[in-house]
This record gives sequence, structure tokens and C-alpha cells, in this order.
Amino acid sequence: MNKKNILLIAIFIIVLCIFSCIYTSLHSRISNPLKEISSYRIYYRKIDENILEDMTRFDLLIVEGSFFEKKDVDYLKTNETKIVGYLSLMEVGFWDDILINKMKDSNYLTIKGEKVLSKSGKNYIGDISNENYQNALLEVLEERIMCKNMDGVFLDTIDWIDYYESDLETYKKLKKGYTDFVYKVKEKYPSIVIIQNRGLRTYKDYSSDFIDGILWENFSSPYINNDLSKIEDLKDFIETINEKKTKVLTISFDKESESKDFSIKMGWTHLQSQLENRYSKWDFSK
Repeated sequence: MNKKNILLIAIFIIVLCIFSCIYTSLHSRISNPLKEISSYRIYYRKIDENILEDMTRFDLLIVEGSFFEKKDVDYLKTNETKIVGYLSLMEVGFWDDILINKMKDSNYLTIKGEKVLSKSGKNYIGDISNENYQNALLEVLEERIMCKNMDGVFLDTIDWIDYYESDLETYKKLKKGYTDFVYKVKEKYPSIVIIQNRGLRTYKDYSSDFIDGILWENFSSPYINNDLSKIEDLKDFIETINEKKTKVLTISFDKESESKDFSIKMGWTHLQSQLENRYSKWDFSK
């Protein structure tokens, strides 16, 4: 067999693998694994036997994977509870030494030569278009979440991509980086569940094609204050989720019932929570 034929066969195999990955992703979109979720909780602290047992009451858990062992995850899944682990896509937590030690200086987002800080001033922003940063996140995903047999990943701080919507060059760069990263995730874990936190513009523009669910954190109905601009954005969002069959989770911290009522009316899965001890205290009463 000559070199030309070998090259053609290699190209064919690569193309076949790509289409197989895309088919698997599309198939999972048709039969959304989150479709039947009617209750969920978010918790980012340590667990004990009592908390673990109480967690089985819910269909879905969003957790900090560092505090779980595989046996904990297996126990929850035996009780038909889905569990996804937290992964910050853009903000690099100052506390996350494991991720930081995998990164290089070039992995951080820079604007006009300066590294970008989060609004809190504590965390730097990662450059998701950087291949080494993507690979560092993939390693953390494996070590912290997937090796423990969790169902999927909860991608946080996506809003940072939205913030650069008016800076077209940066927005396109981050958009492509996010897309490339998720394709790598899907290639390695074809059946993984992916939930995105907010980033509604990013969702509408491109990520609606490859995520299973979106969490609208701090949801507040725009009809409360009759915010016409946000009402139009909401209508666009509803149109997209209906087309893509994306599961919507909402969480509100206000005392108004209108946001909760609107979410339930739309058929979304809602969680009414307290701003105090937001995700750091397990509530046995709810």
C-alpha cells in the first residue's frame, strides 16, 4: 500500500470519528438526559452521611467534586440522582492551587497587555482560547469530576464571555475557544451532561448547540419592573430553548413570588433560595 492510500485511509478514519462524535452529541440533544429533572440542589461544601442520604431526595445535584469520593457518587446514582461537578471556565479561583499549578502565564486573558481581574478583584480570568488552558481544565475535569463517575459538569463564569460582546475580536476568540473546549470534552466523554451557568448571550449565539441544560442563576422576571429590553431578551431565550430542547433550571434569591411563578409557568425547574449561605449550608428542611 502506497503512502497516498495510507494518508487517505487516515483522513477517512479521522472524519469518521468526528462525525461519530457529532452524531452522539446530537443524539443526546434529541433525548435530553435532563428532561425528567423536577428537583435540584446546589452545594459546594463537605458532606457527611446525613447530607449524603438527604441528597437522594433530589433528581439533580450540582456539587464541588473535590468533596466527593467515587463511592459517594455511586450511592447517589444507585438512588437515581444525577450529579454534576462544578468547573469554573473563565475565572481562575485564587484558592485552586491544583489548576493554577497546571497553568502558564500565557493562559490568562489579557486586554491591552494587562491580565484581567474578576469583579471581586481576587481571581484572574483565564483565556479559554489558549490550548494549554483548555488542557489544564480537561485534566481538572478528569481528576475532580469524571474519574468519580459523575454524570457531567457544571460550567460556571460563562458570563465573562458575554461581557466582551461589544469587543468583537475578543468575543469571537473566546467563543471559538469555548466551542473548541467543549468539543474536546465531548470527544473524550461522549455521554457527558453539560450544564452552563448563565451566559445567556453566549448560549443564544452558539453554545445552545452543545449543552444539555442552562442554569439561570439569580433569575428575576423582567415583567416585575416591566423592563422592555430584558423582556425582548427573554423572548429570544425562550425561542432558542424551545428550538434546542435545552433544560432550564432557575434559582432566585428575592422574596418576590412572581419570578418563581413565571419559571414554573414556563415549565422550568425552579429553586427558591436564600442569599445568605447561598451554597455552603445544606438545608434539610426543603
